[in-house]
Amino acid sequence: MGNTTIRTKMFILIGCVTIAMLAIILAGKQAIVNNTRTLNMITGNLLPAVIELHTISEGRAVLNRITMETSMWDKDYRAQDKFADIVKRKKEEWLKISTSWTLYGSLPKESEEEKKLWQQLQSEWEGVKQIDDAITQTINELSRNNNPSVQDRLFRKYHQQNKDLQEIFNKTRATLEALVVLAEKISKEELAKSEASVSAMRSLMFIVSGAAILSVFTISLMFFISITRPLLALKESILDITAGRLGEDVPGQEMKNELGEIGRALERLRQGAQSQQESNRIKAFAAEVSQALQQCTSFAEFGNVLTSRLAPVMGLVYGAFYLGDDEGNNLQRVGGYACYHDVHRGNFSWGQGLVGQAALDGKTICLQLPSDEAIGAATGMGTLNVKTLLIRPIVHQEKTRGVLELGALDMFTPERKEYLEAALPVIAMSMEILAANIETRHLLEQSQEKTMALAASERQLSARRDELENQKELITQAEERSRLLLSAISEGIFGVGNDGRVTFVNPAACAALGYGEEEMLGKLVHAEFHYAYPDGSEFPVWQCPMYLTSQDGIARTVDNEVLWRKDGTPIPVEYATTPMRKNGAVVGTVVSFRDITERKEAQEYVNAYFNSSTDGLLILSPERGFIHANQTAAAMFGFASIDDLIKCGPVELSPPNQPDGRPSQEAALEYISTAMQMSTPLHFDWIHKRKNGREFPCEITLIKITLSGVQHLLTSIHDITERKAAEQALADQRAAFQQILDHSPVGTAFSVNGIFQYVNPEFLEMFGLNVGDPAAPIYTSQEDRTRLVQEVKEHGFVRHREMRLVGRGQQPLDCLVTFMPIVHEGQPGMMGFLLDITARKAMEETIHKERERLQGIMDSSPIGVAISTEGILRFGNPALLDTFDIKIGDPAEKIFFNPEEREPLIAKMQQDGLVRNHEIKMRAKDGHPVDVMFTILPTTYEGQPGALGWMVDITSLRKMQDELQTAKEIAEAAAQAKADFLANM
Repeated sequence: MGNTTIRTKMFILIGCVTIAMLAIILAGKQAIVNNTRTLNMITGNLLPAVIELHTISEGRAVLNRITMETSMWDKDYRAQDKFADIVKRKKEEWLKISTSWTLYGSLPKESEEEKKLWQQLQSEWEGVKQIDDAITQTINELSRNNNPSVQDRLFRKYHQQNKDLQEIFNKTRATLEALVVLAEKISKEELAKSEASVSAMRSLMFIVSGAAILSVFTISLMFFISITRPLLALKESILDITAGRLGEDVPGQEMKNELGEIGRALERLRQGAQSQQESNRIKAFAAEVSQALQQCTSFAEFGNVLTSRLAPVMGLVYGAFYLGDDEGNNLQRVGGYACYHDVHRGNFSWGQGLVGQAALDGKTICLQLPSDEAIGAATGMGTLNVKTLLIRPIVHQEKTRGVLELGALDMFTPERKEYLEAALPVIAMSMEILAANIETRHLLEQSQEKTMALAASERQLSARRDELENQKELITQAEERSRLLLSAISEGIFGVGNDGRVTFVNPAACAALGYGEEEMLGKLVHAEFHYAYPDGSEFPVWQCPMYLTSQDGIARTVDNEVLWRKDGTPIPVEYATTPMRKNGAVVGTVVSFRDITERKEAQEYVNAYFNSSTDGLLILSPERGFIHANQTAAAMFGFASIDDLIKCGPVELSPPNQPDGRPSQEAALEYISTAMQMSTPLHFDWIHKRKNGREFPCEITLIKITLSGVQHLLTSIHDITERKAAEQALADQRAAFQQILDHSPVGTAFSVNGIFQYVNPEFLEMFGLNVGDPAAPIYTSQEDRTRLVQEVKEHGFVRHREMRLVGRGQQPLDCLVTFMPIVHEGQPGMMGFLLDITARKAMEETIHKERERLQGIMDSSPIGVAISTEGILRFGNPALLDTFDIKIGDPAEKIFFNPEEREPLIAKMQQDGLVRNHEIKMRAKDGHPVDVMFTILPTTYEGQPGALGWMVDITSLRKMQDELQTAKEIAEAAAQAKADFLANM
């Protein structure tokens, strides 16, 4: 598994997870199928059946109640409209029952018992329909006839038909209830089966899921271990490489997977870092040798120092430095390492011996010496035999300057030779410098000798001294002028000699670079502050324009480089190099520079704005057309590239005419001419045309700019298609809103500073005031208006308040008002919605008077009147409360002498719609029973369903009837006695 790729491992893991999921899915599929089948049967058959049966049952009860309402109008010979309404409601209810009947009939029947009950219900329902049709016909006849004798006959017929209907209704109710119970029973059984099946399958799925999860976890753990162990080893190797510990090989290279590829890549990285580390050591060694050699004052010291520095890195036991003469004839040993003057030869001619031959050929000689050779190096314990001899000529500018003869006890490895080769250019350059220094000292010595001779000729020069003093003064003045001139120039200026060092510098350059003048003089320009590109990468000196000018004498101007301050920060500069010549030869370079940081930043800001702007930007030359654009403009016009866009002119990107009818060419020239004469931007709307010919509206801004001294126009194009669409939508909404306000039955207006700015037709009709009229006249008093305005300021609105206002013709108007603050054209105002409720108030007053009249009748009526909701007495007139043992808020059943008699009466009322003239005993104030003639019917009180009852005390009537019955019985007994007497005579 160690060589298996991570991708393969992931595929295996995904495969295991997939198999586990399939197992779980297959385990649960059967349960889902069974459960779905059961649920489909319940929701598709059983549940609709129960619902439709309940609907039929409720419809039967409602139909019965509507039919029973007919009894309420018995003896009322002017109730034809009530009968017509009953017929209409019966027809609507039959329509609902028929719909449910059809739906239930279309559903499959789940058992033979259900089929038998359905057939029985169908048979019974036919009887219901026949009798109800007859009742409907009788009610229709009642609605068309108001003759009392005919109505009495029709009511007798109705009562008989209704009696028959109640009998068959009772049968259908029992059959319906049996069907409902059977459907609910079947539903519960199917649900129980479904729950048992789901429970069993849930247990099975739990077992399968647990096994699958355990398997996937085990495989995942194995994969995790096989990946993390090599990764941890690679992590340690990476840490070693970053810490510079490059001696250990990277582990895991032998693996055939991605981790092996990472290991091999890390090994290549380690080897590269190792090579770079070695290269850095070699460069450091060369720099160290250069610094040591620059301190030497003679070639003997030079040779000793050089061989001493080479000895430890190359493993030398012997070293000799031979210096060639200027004529190229002789080589003389001038320094060495472990040399004996009486043993080791001190001179060679050119071509003599291996040393002379190496100097002549300019080639390296490397020899492996046999063990019996007598060449050796002396130590305190004896002589060490040299095993390897390396003779290396020192060549500078294709001329051999000297020879190094080096001996070691073992072979010179390539790494050791590399140290030598890296140091050779430095050695050759140092030899040249030392030779120049020695020559300079020799010249100084000669100069000193000549000084004596010059002292003798001083008298001869005295005549010219005054002249020289005058010239010196002139030179001093010239130098002072140059110094002042350099100090006055804001640009940085410095001079560079052919050796690359600063020869003079002005204060501006010192300030820009952070150096003092003394610090800069003599510094190597490239090494000190021109050593790197802007990105920090190394800048080779042979590519430096300053250096190139000192070599070829060609002036240069550069604006894409930086100079580096003393603190290591870069300065973007634009500089020019000018060669300094003397007798036709280049003797140095003058560099003048300026800090362009702000210009660079400005260019970056402009480029960022130009390229990231969401508007199309183009630069227009009045003579040449478009000369540049951003990508947004190209995309806006449908071009793939900016070059394709700028080939077109403003007229080519526009339709022939603008919306105002002017030709696009004429209008474009006019706008361009106007913008070129303006000092501020010119804004206007324009219709442009895309590459595909589609036109689009835009907002144009023309800004006059100057590029390279020539005036151009920066053209900004903002696509306002969405804004135009929004403006059109807003205009449409405003028009629709205006139409709504103009046709609104509510008076609408708003005012600013007490003056109407808008009124709709309804407001004009109500108050006779128009736009420009003051708002104060609609109020009955100024105090009302002031109070209303203050309340709007405090609460933000006044909503649905009834107010008395002054309408057209000074007529009072009762209004329902809503006021809210608005802002119109930047000024605060108030908007009002006023609904005329004068007619409603008059109607409410009429209703209130009628209610008081009815209340007076109710209060003076000898018949007790009661209203109850939710079984609680909510209203009772004085006749009720004075006669019976009950008060408002008591349970309604308290008035009944036998409280259990109330519920059957309520049920009969709900079923038949009315209970009329029912004799019953109720409880009097003193607790004794009272015979009452009771009538009750459904009603609505304060939004809640309830019952309205009339109670007539018939105790006296009952007593009179009893007395009459007693008198009748006495009379009948007397008549019978008389008859018996006469019969016996």
